[in-house]
Amino acid sequence: PDFYFLRPFHVNTLMKDRIHYAGNRPAEEVTDKVERGTAVAQNWRSYLGALAFRKDREEENKELCGTGPECQVSEAEAKEYYSVGPPYAIMREDLDSFVDDYCDITVKMRQLHPKDWMSEMYGYSMAAAKHKVKHTSLTNLAVTISDGEHWAFVDELDENPCEDPEVPLIPPDAPYMLHGCQKFEVKMTDGFTWRFYKQYMPEDMYACDSMLLEPAPALAIGEGHRQHLPPC
Repeated sequence: PDFYFLRPFHVNTLMKDRIHYAGNRPAEEVTDKVERGTAVAQNWRSYLGALAFRKDREEENKELCGTGPECQVSEAEAKEYYSVGPPYAIMREDLDSFVDDYCDITVKMRQLHPKDWMSEMYGYSMAAAKHKVKHTSLTNLAVTISDGEHWAFVDELDENPCEDPEVPLIPPDAPYMLHGCQKFEVKMTDGFTWRFYKQYMPEDMYACDSMLLEPAPALAIGEGHRQHLPPC
């Protein structure tokens, strides 16, 4: 519910120039192919790290995942294949194989950490790890303004993406989605700050008689601030 499409979301394109990967495998071996046992998802390493597969969380791992050999996942493997978040592209049979553990681990995580909003993401990733459904972790599926994401497309813009308020400029190398988890903001040339955030959206924005959202002004391009400006 807090993702905004910039362009259609595709996988299985096998287009190397549009695959932005941040792992430890040779880049030339990485594709966006989805098949049984291999899913594609956004890199969330900065949020999830090695999950509960870290050495200092062994007891928590047992409580969440179990004590069987399938729950013995190394930190390096967890970061490479399972430290991921939405969007996911996955075979239905693979999701069916771990959906029950996904739910169970999510509930257990929430019981262990009642205020941790990452419980559901832990549930998904740890269940996928338990059932060995590996994920290709890409950095350009849905950016959130965090480490390890593909933001270079902003610096490569030659035009002001807000110049035309009705037809936004979407660079070819832009991510598929923006994730509204964080605030997007930029200092405008008139001294004010333009900010976009999901919590600022009116509750009736989907009603037929709701007012339209105002496009970001063209003034929102200020020197030294473009690195934080998403396409409007």
